[in-house]
Amino acid sequence: MPPAETSPVSVRTDADAAPTARYWSTQPDGRILCTLCPRYCRMADGQAGFCYIRQNRGGKLVTIAPKAAANAKPEWPLTPYDKRS
Repeated sequence: MPPAETSPVSVRTDADAAPTARYWSTQPDGRILCTLCPRYCRMADGQAGFCYIRQNRGGKLVTIAPKAAANAKPEWPLTPYDKRS
């Protein structure tokens, strides 16, 4: 029996596969207000937030790159000892 092909990267192609995000509300004008961070992004259908991790898809806020957000490593804070010339 041949081994099953697996891919190290999973690509989501349809809107239903993206997990629904938490911490958001629908505004009277139809936009979505993301309340996860202090930026409070307001997104119309199809728009992504400032972080490009969350997007309004059909009136629902979805997380479009959950693993990218979890694996992000900030480049700060840098101390003078970290800077090498």
